[in-house]
Amino acid sequence: MKKNKMMRIASFLLVAVLLSTCAISGTFAKYVTQANSHDNARVAYWGFNETTFNIDDLFANSYPNDKVSGSANIIAPGTTNKTTFSFKPQSPTAPEVAYKIVVSTADSTCAPTIANNSNIKWYLDNEECASFADLCEKIQDLSTDTISAGSFDPNWEADSTHEVKWEWLINDVSDVNDSQNIKDTALGNNCDVWVNLVITIRAEQID
Repeated sequence: MKKNKMMRIASFLLVAVLLSTCAISGTFAKYVTQANSHDNARVAYWGFNETTFNIDDLFANSYPNDKVSGSANIIAPGTTNKTTFSFKPQSPTAPEVAYKIVVSTADSTCAPTIANNSNIKWYLDNEECASFADLCEKIQDLSTDTISAGSFDPNWEADSTHEVKWEWLINDVSDVNDSQNIKDTALGNNCDVWVNLVITIRAEQID
């Protein structure tokens, strides 16, 4: 009887030790898994920040304005002028995105008597144009197809400029019948005849 009692006590102690061991193991053992990652980015370089360029001296100073009533630029037989324009990134770094450049002269206007006057000559980059309309078309041809990221188009590299020039010829000795002189004189007797060249240039990212 006493032996059975001792066996029961021993069994109880053994069970208690086992339970304590499990409890301790559960407290100090655990699964741990850890991972880490990193990424960052900067904004792609664009480089175009000019919103204006000037061709407003194209028809200026043909005659000194202080000798003429009013302040409008005027043209007449025997006068000529030229100007340059450019549109380029403001650093040697090419844009880091694909882009195109669109050139428009859609807002330009020219009276037919000026546009079709064979004594008035128009030039782009020293190349004579057939007419005012041809000048506008050649300016628009400066538009580009898609330019790949990191590249310049030759028309618009950092040092590229384009020149527009006009001249109104006078004393054409081949005009023996004064036919052109008569047309020019008619223009001079109609002061409400205007030419207005408008060039719009847009740099646009290609999606």
